[in-house]
Amino acid sequence: MIVQWFCFAVLLTLLFRKARIARETGLHCMDRNTTATINGFFICVVFLHHFSQYCKPSISSLMGDLFGQLFVSTFFFYSGYGCAVQFLAKGNRYIQSFPRKRILSTVLRFDFAVFVFALVSILLGRPPTVRKTILSFLGWESVGNSNWYIFAIVLCYLAFYLAFTVSRMLEKWHRLAPFAQQGGIFAIVLGCALVLSRVKPPWWSDTLMAFPAGVTFGLHGHAMLECLKKRYWILLLILVLVFIAVLRCPFIGHRHWIAFNIKSVSFALIVVLMTMRIDLDSPELHWCGRHLFALYIYQRLPMVVFVNLYPDAFQTGLRWVFFCFSLAFSIAIAWLFEKGEQTCLRFQS
Repeated sequence: MIVQWFCFAVLLTLLFRKARIARETGLHCMDRNTTATINGFFICVVFLHHFSQYCKPSISSLMGDLFGQLFVSTFFFYSGYGCAVQFLAKGNRYIQSFPRKRILSTVLRFDFAVFVFALVSILLGRPPTVRKTILSFLGWESVGNSNWYIFAIVLCYLAFYLAFTVSRMLEKWHRLAPFAQQGGIFAIVLGCALVLSRVKPPWWSDTLMAFPAGVTFGLHGHAMLECLKKRYWILLLILVLVFIAVLRCPFIGHRHWIAFNIKSVSFALIVVLMTMRIDLDSPELHWCGRHLFALYIYQRLPMVVFVNLYPDAFQTGLRWVFFCFSLAFSIAIAWLFEKGEQTCLRFQS
């Protein structure tokens, strides 16, 4: 627990060491530098949480106790915001290319990671079954990799594509098109969350609604910004009160998927409000945020290897040696992943 507090303190230091009060409250809170830095902070928190799961006897996860699944709500919110902003900039061309450039590319990158994890499992003498391997490529099962977030974000991408495709068909009716966009994506993602809450563990469904919230924020960014600027402290207080109220709700419980989604959206908006007043400048966390996918999907790989080859290591003081190695490996694989993508892009061009 002491080491976890130390690591968390290091992350907070990296996040705020160059921070300064913003000269002007504006949409800088949603620019690439800020969103990548925030996501970089939370992907490091995810790493600490995942590592704690491999320690036996299990060590208390400070990250899980503090955040639960909240540390991925900004991933969904910022992703939804980015999709909406790209749509506003490129229009129907963006929707037409969306299945190939966003959905297919995400699935292919994920499936390559599944192939790597399956190969490692075979080399370790623990080959997964054919059924599990097939379902892992679909994101429904896991061969040691983290799968639920990719499955959930692909569902959100599909919801975005369907809603905005339908809105194109309703362009003649100008009042119906916006409703189809926002109402459609909200309804589809809500339906997916409902189904997942019945057939999968809670974390599969309890942060999904942050994605349509991000889409709405992206479509009405300037109007929402003006509202937030004029009523900043009132809205911040309301969001904090909603967050606390849902956290302590005696009727449905804070782990209920509806309650947790409300809490996730509130948390994401609180982060947005905080970054409206603070300029963040952390090259290290910004780098992590830019490599979010690779860091998320491959960070379990060294942990899986070590827990199979050296199971006793996680029961002794050596666990932190493996922590450092796992961290270095994750950073290295993210760097290699970036270089590989750049090479492929140059080859295509």
